[in-house]
Amino acid sequence: MVSTLVGAMNQAFFTLSLGIGAMAIFGSYIGKDHSLMGESVRVVVLDTFVAITAGLIIFPRLLYLWGGSDFCKISNFRCQP
Repeated sequence: MVSTLVGAMNQAFFTLSLGIGAMAIFGSYIGKDHSLMGESVRVVVLDTFVAITAGLIIFPRLLYLWGGSDFCKISNFRCQP
């Protein structure tokens, strides 16, 4: 239990440090013709689009695996074994 928590904390801090480094590099190379707020909005919209698309791909598969073929009969998703 403790090792799992420590592993999760290590992953979280590594991801945060990687993100902060990427933002610092991106901020240093951004041109004068782009605003930081506009680029931030683009990143947020793209990240949200990718997350929703991933959810539309993953969740029907998980529901199929957990619920069997009944899920395919009552949903609009195409389920494959």
